[in-house]
Amino acid sequence: MTSWRTTHLGAVVTLQRGFDLPSRLRRRGRIPVVSSSGTSGWHDQPMVKAPGVVTGRYGTIGEVFFEEADFWPLNTTLWVSNFHGNDKRFIYYLLQRINFAAHSGKSGVPGVNRNDLHRELVSLPLLVDEQRSIADTLSDCDDLIAALERQIAKKQAIKQGMMQQLTTGNTRLSGFTDEFAERRLSDVSIKIQDGTHFSPRLDGSAFKYITSRNIGFGVLKLDTVETISESEHRKIYSRCDTRFGDLLITKDGANTGNAALNTFREEVSLLSSVAFLRCDPRKASEAYILQYLLSYQGRQQIKNAMAGNAITRLTLAKIRDLVVPMPGVDEQRALAHVLGDADAEIAAMRARLRKIFDVKRGMMQSLLTRLPEKGGAV
Repeated sequence: MTSWRTTHLGAVVTLQRGFDLPSRLRRRGRIPVVSSSGTSGWHDQPMVKAPGVVTGRYGTIGEVFFEEADFWPLNTTLWVSNFHGNDKRFIYYLLQRINFAAHSGKSGVPGVNRNDLHRELVSLPLLVDEQRSIADTLSDCDDLIAALERQIAKKQAIKQGMMQQLTTGNTRLSGFTDEFAERRLSDVSIKIQDGTHFSPRLDGSAFKYITSRNIGFGVLKLDTVETISESEHRKIYSRCDTRFGDLLITKDGANTGNAALNTFREEVSLLSSVAFLRCDPRKASEAYILQYLLSYQGRQQIKNAMAGNAITRLTLAKIRDLVVPMPGVDEQRALAHVLGDADAEIAAMRARLRKIFDVKRGMMQSLLTRLPEKGGAV
């Protein structure tokens, strides 16, 4: 490990405000127009030669972009106009370590002022070769992340195609020949019930409750579930007794229209923003209905059910009236199993992606963080 120096960011790079380019003045071309949130349009001529580094000055704060083609940075951004001989990709990673939000509005105006950023203390290797080696290591990690994200997107597209074919009867599983019939959820359910409004109060108990924010796209986010007191739970559960395997659907609030299966084997309470559906096991499978609701056709039907409301919400009556094309219940369960296997494969890939992100964060902490040496020059 060679020597590092600690100095002000302004001695390492020079940040410059981007250039105005209203949409009406943009001409068709292949030059990326970069805003504070990344590429937001195209033009026929660049203002900056690649490679370059851009971050948000106003709007989206904290994102850093490495531009590998000539580009036009908008006036909502700051771009590096001078790297002072440092490795450009290393600077891209170094800037990701800066807390841009802490500088927002620091000079009395909204957004980030480049002069405030220039006073930020940073540490970096003296030798450009070491900077490049660090950047190469982190870039390899980014390449792995990008490749896995592409694989996940491909798997998701394949699964969507499977849902479209299998939940409409266009493609049948071997051994099944029953006709598909469109059925309302109210006709195949034992119970469709929403939760109760309450204000959680803890008394040392650990009874879980589910709100709309806990329900993602086909998955119950277990790590976000909170707890309530036993007395509150008993009062709510006596009215709304959701069980393991029930289909949960968000009525309003965050994630309106999302659905997931209840994967808790213990009792849980539902807030009023969530409804549950329990099927007649002779007629329908909750897991199959979930897969249909996750399909393009199902999402469109939910969107139509929410249309016309002053606020985004899905009423209990609209949930009861949702129509799902269904084969016999045995085929429903078989279809849910096939599509569930695809979900499990995607979930495993996402878990691997999260681990890679964690590894990258640790690598950035290790490779880009050095404590200033006592008595060192600034």
